[in-house]
Amino acid sequence: METKTIKILILEDDLKTLSVLLDKLSVLHRRFEYSVIFTVTILSEAKKIDELVNKNTNFNYDIILLDRDCRIGGSFHILDIEKFDVDKIISISSVPEYNEELRGRGI
Repeated sequence: METKTIKILILEDDLKTLSVLLDKLSVLHRRFEYSVIFTVTILSEAKKIDELVNKNTNFNYDIILLDRDCRIGGSFHILDIEKFDVDKIISISSVPEYNEELRGRGI
């Protein structure tokens, strides 16, 4: 059986939320009988997005889970959305207005 790799970028700073997301990915991993491998990159600091993601041409993700506010300052919405396929980005803010804002940007 061939193994498929799915690359996921999670932009989230809340540890409880991260815990839930990773737990759900673990459940999916088992459901796929380990034929799907999830590689996960987590950034919990918005100011690192420019340096590590926006300016790096080597980063390519199949799925991006995108929160908005970063507790230590800034917004995860500085992600260069045009660099990625908007169909691969999922807005995960707990504030409906922030998700609507991204919907207006095609997400």
